[in-house]
Formats: sequence, structure tokens, C-alpha cells
Amino acid sequence: MNKHCAALFFQNQRLTHQHTTCNLRGVIKKLGGIQCQNTDTPLLSLRARGIDLSYNDLMNYYKHESIERIWTIRGTLHTIVSEDWPIYQKAFESEWLQRWSKYMKNHIDRDLQDQLEKWALGVLEDGPKLQKELLDKATSTFGDKEFVRYAFRSWG
Repeated sequence: MNKHCAALFFQNQRLTHQHTTCNLRGVIKKLGGIQCQNTDTPLLSLRARGIDLSYNDLMNYYKHESIERIWTIRGTLHTIVSEDWPIYQKAFESEWLQRWSKYMKNHIDRDLQDQLEKWALGVLEDGPKLQKELLDKATSTFGDKEFVRYAFRSWG
């Protein structure tokens, strides 16, 4: 890679000193999301871009609806800004339906999927929830059953 291309790459990835004062949501939006398969990845990615957060700070951003975690094409977990969720939903809809719904069908029968789907839509009416919150609520509703643990466990 020549120097000019490398400089453009670093600038587009918000890795130059010019971008060290950006805020968390600005960086995530500019990058189109950041990979977050484990808890350290988004913290390291943001730190490389001049945003030093604690784990608790990051969890507060997730909890207060300003950023979301979503599954993307290859099944990797990414963090996006909340208002971009409809764009990603539309972009990945066919992939999710073709790949992940088949995966779920191999482990949870259609009747239970329907029950979980209706239940989840109701629970999510007041906004996004963390995976653990969904698991806890599902367990209190359906009981500590294998299909509940499977549906709401981390696939990462």
C-alpha cells in the first residue's frame, strides 16, 4: 500500500490525530459500526481512536439506548448507533431470515419460536434490552427451560 492510500485508510478509520476528539457515537456512525464479538474489542477499538471508556461506561451507552449490538452478515456482533438500526435491519433482513432463522429452526420448534417472538416483541416495545435482561425476563415468563436458554444465550 502506498503512503497516500495508507493515509486515506487511517483517516477514514478515524485513526489519525485529527480525530482524537470525536465522541463515541460519532466514531461508530462514521465507521458504520465497530466489531464487538467480545467485551474488550469495542473498548480497544474506541481507545485506538482517542475515546477512553471503562467497561461500565460502555454498558451504560448500551443500556440507555444510544448504541446497539447487532448480528451482521457473517454472524459477527457489531455495535451501531441506535438510530441506524432500521437501516441495518433492512440491509440484513434477507440474510437473517435465510441463515439465522434456519439455525434457530434446527434447535427450537416453530410453536415455541412463535411464542418467543410474540413475547419478545411485547417486551421490546419500551426499547432495547441487553441479552441478559431478555434471558432473565424469558426465564421468569417461561421457566428455566433449555429452549429459553438456547434462544437468549450469546452465540458469540
